[in-house]
Amino acid sequence: MVSIHSPPLFELNLADWIHVEATNGLFAGGGLIGCFLITYLADKIGRKRSIQATAILCIIAGALQAGSVHIAMFLVARFMMGVGIGMVNVITPLYQSEVSPAKSRGRLVGSHGFILCVGYVSQGCKNMDGVHAKTFSGVGWLDRLRMLFLEKPGRPMASMFGSSDSPSPLSLGRFSLVT
Repeated sequence: MVSIHSPPLFELNLADWIHVEATNGLFAGGGLIGCFLITYLADKIGRKRSIQATAILCIIAGALQAGSVHIAMFLVARFMMGVGIGMVNVITPLYQSEVSPAKSRGRLVGSHGFILCVGYVSQGCKNMDGVHAKTFSGVGWLDRLRMLFLEKPGRPMASMFGSSDSPSPLSLGRFSLVT
């Protein structure tokens, strides 16, 4: 059973601290790997398919995190989510810059970075009083985690149906920078 009230940060023992740090570290490490992987994948299968593959990876990782029965399972899923988020952070502005009109390209691509910063700030404000802040409306932190990781990655997947592929010749492999 998930408790609505989690212990404040100063009441965590050493094992809990290690789990918190491992969760954050594996997510960040996965993100670094994802940033490098997506460059190859985007050139190989195209921008649109790369976004779809990334969304599927994030959905699977979110489901594994939500259904974790052991800390090791959660950490593996957290690493997978980090890979997916690292891929999203690279492929999204790349795709936006290639399909947006020149007149609004800067605003559209810049909005991606702005929204990321707003998300980081809101997350930091929410958890200012400890690792697991008291939740709103009686919903536990694990339930919020499930909603977050199963709902959000489905949106890019659904929005890609009917969208155009990237018009860039670089994404189709028909253009070489070396003559």
